[in-house]
Amino acid sequence: MNEVDDAIPILQKVLTLAPGSQMASVELARARAIRQKEREHWSRSVNRRFPKTKQNKNTKLSTLSKVKLVMSSRLMVVTSVVAILSVLIGLFTYIYQPTIMNFNT
Repeated sequence: MNEVDDAIPILQKVLTLAPGSQMASVELARARAIRQKEREHWSRSVNRRFPKTKQNKNTKLSTLSKVKLVMSSRLMVVTSVVAILSVLIGLFTYIYQPTIMNFNT
């Protein structure tokens, strides 16, 4: 691209000195086309890497992210631990209830 950028001003000067030069006008058109293609290429590359539109803020969160958001406060963590422990104790007593009753007799 640097060669093209260097060639364009030179070709323009040649055309001002010899306006009827077919070779200079063809080469100038070719150099301008190459420069335009390079600009479009880099523009597409930049747009792919850095899109202008903002990403949708309402993207769906993963389950782990939702849990992290809910568990962010200490009160919620303590409440969750107490609830889980009470469910586990209830499940334990339900499963081993016949065994506990046999010890009482």
